[in-house]
Amino acid sequence: MISRPIQNDMVSRGLLRRLTGATFNYGLGRILPQVISFLLIPLYTVYLSPKDYGVVELTTVLCGFLVIMMRLGVPGAVTRFYYDHREGAELRDYVTTIARFMIVSSVVVGILTLLATWFFGNVLVPGLPFYPFVLLAVIGSLVASNSDLQRRLIEAREQSAYSARLSIAFSLADIVLTLILVIVFKMGVLGIVLSQVIVDTVFFFQARHYLKPDLQGKFRGDMLRPSMTYAAGVLPSHFMGTLSPLITRFVLAGANSLAAVGILAIASRFTLPLFILLTAFNSAYLPVYFSVRKEGTSESLNRLAMTARNVWTLAVACALVMALIGPPAILLLTNERYHPAAPLLPILTVGFLGQTLYTLLGTEIFYSKKTWLVPFVSGASILATVLVTLLTAKRFGANGVAWATSGGLVAAALVAIVFSIRLVRLPLDWTSLGRTALVGAGLFTIVQLVPGQNVLMRAAIGLSVVVIFPILLWLTSDPSIREGLRLLRYRFFLEKEVTTG
Repeated sequence: MISRPIQNDMVSRGLLRRLTGATFNYGLGRILPQVISFLLIPLYTVYLSPKDYGVVELTTVLCGFLVIMMRLGVPGAVTRFYYDHREGAELRDYVTTIARFMIVSSVVVGILTLLATWFFGNVLVPGLPFYPFVLLAVIGSLVASNSDLQRRLIEAREQSAYSARLSIAFSLADIVLTLILVIVFKMGVLGIVLSQVIVDTVFFFQARHYLKPDLQGKFRGDMLRPSMTYAAGVLPSHFMGTLSPLITRFVLAGANSLAAVGILAIASRFTLPLFILLTAFNSAYLPVYFSVRKEGTSESLNRLAMTARNVWTLAVACALVMALIGPPAILLLTNERYHPAAPLLPILTVGFLGQTLYTLLGTEIFYSKKTWLVPFVSGASILATVLVTLLTAKRFGANGVAWATSGGLVAAALVAIVFSIRLVRLPLDWTSLGRTALVGAGLFTIVQLVPGQNVLMRAAIGLSVVVIFPILLWLTSDPSIREGLRLLRYRFFLEKEVTTG
């Protein structure tokens, strides 16, 4: 017989393995191309000025805003309502209904956007020419509709390996085409935007091929209405989440300079691996959280709490790596005119930690279908972001907007945690969570107080601190570190006991 503690360890390890495998697959497809793109930053900074990067950033945030407005939050409902329909005729009707709605809404919003920016572009998108950038932003957002639906179905079906292959192909195609247009054809900022639109168009047809079996159903209004109700609660969050960077970037461009927007964009690009990893984890965590919560037992809540604690420890470690090693990397890898982006990395890393808390502790809002709470979370975020931006953009430039961005993410996390606690009380070890954060913050502060550091010395000290971090946690009896070591120690023992039973 297998003892109950060993059974619990097996269940916990099974959940962690399930999350780890899916996170690896989701993350691999996004992180590997980003690593390649990261290595190409020195090359990009030679061909593009900070002002050029400012134009890229404004086009990117406009695309993000348009995608949300075109989809109206409906793709997010697919991840949840997939579990309410059986694979077969019922699911085909549901997917067909959602797909047709998304196409119509995307076309309508695209036409309205073109008309509005044609007549009022100087007010709505100052500094961004209608042709070609606004036009390309609308086209790219429109053709990405099939890919959005495909991605949600892949996540719901837990086809993470397929997602990895697809994401790698998409990202590598974008990188190669960007290099050709920017370096070979000397198209500069236009080459970056145009390459994204071309790749989006190609994968529009690829997604159509994947969805073909699912699009053989019929349109059913009775299936659309529940998803629209669900989306109505999510949409304000997505709307404000994309509106916030749109406002902050345009305010920064107007109050300071377009080059400041470019500096912020470079810093954000360096922190992008953190947020890609978090997005990959969220893709794996969401369906797992839903299925574990559905068990409705105290044991399942304990497993979720343990997972949250372990992931938080890893997140603080990743943040420490970025905050200490990222700035020297910018100084070593980029042109001198981009060096002001280095001090922005620790600031933006704070936002990553806030987003991690939101992912871990705010998912209950979506499981409980209390999506009407999401606008309050997003409202707190955008209020904090815009307020700090207005107060700091002119005087502090990109640094002020970086603090505004992170402050908004932390505000969203705090409000989401308050709501989630009222819905379900996970047995979280708040002492452990707080201790991990304090150890990380303390190590970062100590490094900043060390005088006379050159670039290589800063990088070396950063690497040393990353090694010291888990040692300090172990010395302070952190359960995540100790349980990790215990699982490694008993790994073969557990497998042997399971085998002999």
